[in-house]
Amino acid sequence: MSTDERLSPQPTADPFTCNRCRQQPVMVRTILDTRTGQIIEMFECDCGERNWRERPKDSSSPG
Repeated sequence: MSTDERLSPQPTADPFTCNRCRQQPVMVRTILDTRTGQIIEMFECDCGERNWRERPKDSSSPG
C-alpha cells in the first residue's frame, strides 16, 4: 500500500449517510481519545458536510 493510499479518504463500510444530502461520506480521520478509550471517526461528504461518531475501543484489537 502506498503512502497516498493510506492518507486518502476511505469509504465507510456501513450505510452511514450525510444529514444534508443523504450521500455516503468518507472517513477522513480516526482519533483515539486516550482519556476515555473512545475512538472518534471523522467523516466528510462531497457536499462539504462534516460529521463524527464515537465508539468504544475494540478490546480485541492490538495496541
